[in-house]
Amino acid sequence: PWALQALAAWAPTDFEWQAEDGTETRLEDLTDFVAAVVAKETRFMMQARKQGVGFKKKGQGIFRYTCGGAHLMQGLNFAVARGYGSTTGKQVSKDQGPLLLWRFPIELAQIEAGIQQQKDFTFRLNVQRLKLTGHTLETLHKLSAMGQLDNDPGLKTRLDVIALQVVESVRRLESQKAFQNLDQIRIKDEQLYLDIVGDAAHALRGLKLAMGQQGVRYR
Repeated sequence: PWALQALAAWAPTDFEWQAEDGTETRLEDLTDFVAAVVAKETRFMMQARKQGVGFKKKGQGIFRYTCGGAHLMQGLNFAVARGYGSTTGKQVSKDQGPLLLWRFPIELAQIEAGIQQQKDFTFRLNVQRLKLTGHTLETLHKLSAMGQLDNDPGLKTRLDVIALQVVESVRRLESQKAFQNLDQIRIKDEQLYLDIVGDAAHALRGLKLAMGQQGVRYR
C-alpha cells in the first residue's frame, strides 16, 4: 500500500511500467489489486455487520495485516483520491468508512476486556489500544477529507468520541511512563518500542486532523 501511495503521488495519467522480469503493470491495475485484497480480507466483517452480529479477532482476514489493515485502506484511499482505480475499486475504498465506524467499538471492547482479564499484559494492551484508536481516527479523517464518509448529523460526534479515546490511550501510557522510558523499553523489546513510537505518530496525525491543525492533500 505504501508503494501504491508513493507511485500515485507523482505518477502521470495512465502510468505503467515494466518489471525486471518483463512483467508489465499499470498503476490502475495495482490500485484495483489492493482494492481486491481489502475487499477479500474485510468480507467476513461486512457479512457480520449485515447480519447484525459481532466478530472475534483471531488473526484472520484484515487482522493479518499491519495495524489492522489501516495502511492498506490509507494507501488505497490515496490512490483512488488521485484518480486511479475502477468503479469497483473506488466503491471498496468508500465501503471502509462505515465499516471502520462499526468495527471500532467492537475492537475497543475486546481490548478493554483483555485488560480486565490479563492484568500482566496491561501495558502491551494499552499500546494496542493506542494503535487501534490512533489509526482509526487518522484513517477516518482521511476518508472524510476525500468525501468518502457520509456527512450525516451524527458523524462529527462519532469522530469526536474516537478522538477522545485516542487521548485516553495516551493518558494511560503516560501514567505507565511509556514515553519517558523509551530507551529502557527499546533495550528490552525493540518491537514494542517501535510500536509505541509508530503508533504515537499515527495518533498525533489523527488528532491534528481531528482538530483542524493539519489537512490532507491529494492534488
